[in-house]
Amino acid sequence: MREEKYEVLHEKSEVVLRAGRLALSAGLGSFRVRQIMQTVANALGIKNTSLVTLTEITSTCHSGTQCITEVASNASIGVDANRISLISEMIYDLRKKLITHEVHCINERLDVIERSKRLYNSLTFGLWAGLACFSFTILLGGDYLEGLGALLGAFAGQYFRAALFKRLYNQFVANGLSVILAGFIYASFYTVLNELSLWQHPGSAGYVGALLYVIPGFPLVTGGLDFAKLDFSSGISRTIYSWVIIFLATVVAWVCAKTIGYTPADLKSPYDGNITIWLILVFCLSFTGVLGFALMFNSPIRVAFTAASIGAVCNTFRFALLDVGVLGFVAAVYASFLVGLIASLVCHYFRFARITISVPAITIMVPGSLIFHGFFDLGEDNLGSAAHYIVKAVLVIFALPIGLAAARFLTDKYWRVDKQVISNRPV
Repeated sequence: MREEKYEVLHEKSEVVLRAGRLALSAGLGSFRVRQIMQTVANALGIKNTSLVTLTEITSTCHSGTQCITEVASNASIGVDANRISLISEMIYDLRKKLITHEVHCINERLDVIERSKRLYNSLTFGLWAGLACFSFTILLGGDYLEGLGALLGAFAGQYFRAALFKRLYNQFVANGLSVILAGFIYASFYTVLNELSLWQHPGSAGYVGALLYVIPGFPLVTGGLDFAKLDFSSGISRTIYSWVIIFLATVVAWVCAKTIGYTPADLKSPYDGNITIWLILVFCLSFTGVLGFALMFNSPIRVAFTAASIGAVCNTFRFALLDVGVLGFVAAVYASFLVGLIASLVCHYFRFARITISVPAITIMVPGSLIFHGFFDLGEDNLGSAAHYIVKAVLVIFALPIGLAAARFLTDKYWRVDKQVISNRPV
């Protein structure tokens, strides 16, 4: 009898761990992964406690006097917003008892989630990256030729990176090689137009913009949210992973620029003219930029358009604050707080996973240009300028999850308490 109970607990524990592993591989933060595991465990009539880091889960399931501890790890780190949405729907159905609370029924649903394929092919992902980087470049003060060069570079880089990921290349190798390709494509585009006397004095916006698809905005934000829930093991690992990718990309970009003899100019002010026209342009570019990033995260179309709409409104609000003299990191807090409030309202009426709306919407606010320019100056031994740009970038990066977390604390009672409780709302 005891062995039979143990076998049953073992089956249930495997299902709980499998749900957590799928959630972690999709890019969810540790709090949501634990929440999903606890929901599945409760549905199966057992208790679960778990420790979640960037790539590993240690799960312990209890039933009476028996317990089982299992460990799982993910070899790769990525984001799949479609899978997050499918997991969110499964958790919603479990809470509403639309799925029978039995091991085989939950396993069947997890099979569907695990078999889900990418919604778009590699060429399309490259196009989304190019669209986002084009918008970023214009927002950074670049002209439309710089934007076109950034689009071509980002398209080639993202397509190449996706191809390397399919072949299971190491993430650092894949990112480094894709940055080299993107920088080379942009520089070649500039050289050709320069020889034709069509483009002679480009700024740095295009070169920087062509590489911004590498910035890991999703783990940067989810790492900050992990810190907000006092989950330091996951927060530290996500943050370090993000900064290692950023450091790698910037060093490779600097070496590539020095090799081909390209010297980016100083960043230009993006605004010069009528403020109303500029804010309308910011709204349009923010919409297309967020849309590109959301689709690059494999978001369904309706989720991507919702995130783009929210991001366009809030990023335009941020630029309006900057125009009246508000400091950059303070404007980022206000804008990300507004993103969190609107995302909570939207998810209250629609069955969207909140993180698939809020994180892409604030990715457009990640100061990738400041980061890249700071490390460029660091490579050129311009320490004063490098410190200026990097400190400004770090302050904004800290500000974004602060505003988002503040909105979550305000709108979600399960973020305001420290107890391990289960939300009745979608993740």
